[in-house]
Amino acid sequence: MITGSFVGLNLSMRGLYASQKALNLTAQNIANSSTEGYTRRVAEFKTFGQDRDRIGDPGFGMGGDFISATRMRDEYLDKKIWNQQSIASEWSIKNEYYTNLQQIVNEPSVSDLTTNLTDFYSAMDEFAKEPSSTTKRYLVLNRGLQLTTYFNEVATKLEEFQVELNDSVKMQVDEINSIADKLRDLNEKIYNTEISGGDAGFMRDERALLIDQLSEYGNVEVSEMTYGELINGSEDRRMTILFGGTVLVDHKTNRHLEYSKRITAKNEADVEGLYEVSMQGGARLDLTSGKLKATLEVRDGNVANGDSWVKGVPYYMEQLDTIARTFAKAFNEGIKDYNQDGAIDPDTEKGNGFADAYTFNSKEGDDVPGIRFFSIDSLSSADFINGKTDLDDINSVYDGLNAKNISISKDILEDIGNMFKSFTDSGNNNDTEAIQDLMSFTSDKKLFGTTDVNDFVAGMITNLGVDAQLAKDLDGSHEAVITQLTNRRESYSGVSLNEEATNLVKFQQMYNASAKVMSVFSEIYNTLVNTI
Repeated sequence: MITGSFVGLNLSMRGLYASQKALNLTAQNIANSSTEGYTRRVAEFKTFGQDRDRIGDPGFGMGGDFISATRMRDEYLDKKIWNQQSIASEWSIKNEYYTNLQQIVNEPSVSDLTTNLTDFYSAMDEFAKEPSSTTKRYLVLNRGLQLTTYFNEVATKLEEFQVELNDSVKMQVDEINSIADKLRDLNEKIYNTEISGGDAGFMRDERALLIDQLSEYGNVEVSEMTYGELINGSEDRRMTILFGGTVLVDHKTNRHLEYSKRITAKNEADVEGLYEVSMQGGARLDLTSGKLKATLEVRDGNVANGDSWVKGVPYYMEQLDTIARTFAKAFNEGIKDYNQDGAIDPDTEKGNGFADAYTFNSKEGDDVPGIRFFSIDSLSSADFINGKTDLDDINSVYDGLNAKNISISKDILEDIGNMFKSFTDSGNNNDTEAIQDLMSFTSDKKLFGTTDVNDFVAGMITNLGVDAQLAKDLDGSHEAVITQLTNRRESYSGVSLNEEATNLVKFQQMYNASAKVMSVFSEIYNTLVNTI
């Protein structure tokens, strides 16, 4: 028989307190149902007296006590989401960047490269039919201007895009450092709160949300270890967070990522002032995924230099430079440096070019002007060639020509009359085939190793399209995975208003029942006391 005075009154009072706390907890869940990162709490109860080990001890197996508000958090799901979030963010940002690259290369203000080349070829064909026509010469000039303007615009936009990516690297590093500072401060607040017996649930929610954000920038590893017990009996728990394989936050301390301007460029076409990123103290980052990795790869990636498999901005810069340089050299000089060794074989790597055309109609003793059609920054032919007469020396002049500075020579721009007016053979007969000979390089399959100029351009555009489509496909697939994982976490950790409404009814009934019991026992004791 259970003994002890006022046991029933005590039990009903405990029930009131327990149900009131549970009602408050349910109200808290409902109030925070739309709060980002909030983890729902579940009321934990135990039977009053269940820790007693003697049958017959007062309170054994009777009533209920509210023990704690348990945060419904699945660490396994969190780690999967952090890993997947990093991968999904990488391909999301690459999808965006490659879309931008496609727009730059394919949609400048003067149409695309293939169209400009085709228009230039057509103008030259018309010019060959009537080389003395001023109209046809102006047509060639205008088509040439469109072609050089295309190169100039795209090269400038690619440089601007690389600068934009570089600025993004700096901003991302600053954001990562800010998150690391907040995580350090939260670790200290959580630790101090919990060792004093307080509830750090809201701070833990905030910390988990910050780790969610950090995982977008790169691969993170999170561990919270228990280092025995503190003097008050609480667990001594400390969290360590790795970013890019290197410790970023270690309990109450953290390090920063650092960025510094490169001294030596990685790629020939790189703009100045690109940032190198490392962990404070010089530790190397091993980024396997994330926004920062994607931004660095698209900014620096150049499969041609063997440093990366990624075809980023420098790769397409150098592809455009190669096209502009090779095309101008072949058109101007008839030079086709097949093996790119800088030494020109006059028998196999030198044909007729624009500058040679002036000799077709010249007589012995005539001053052959040697005017070039393409130049650098609108220099005259004389300033561009700078007195070079040796074939190899002339070839080396074109090392300084690129997509950003290619132009029509000053000679042609200032006087269309400087463009040759006719082609004749040795018998002074009209030779319209001479200009076809000049343009023969356009179909030379060895000009770019194993392709002609049109196929090389098509290959560049195809590569960009493949990269963009791959980024788009992987963005979609990884986004679907992260959505599925997030939904799973939400179903476990998120607040369901229907469920909380049910809990409200349940705990209200529990409260009412406890109040009724207390009222009954109060009447019993009052009657008993009054009777005595």
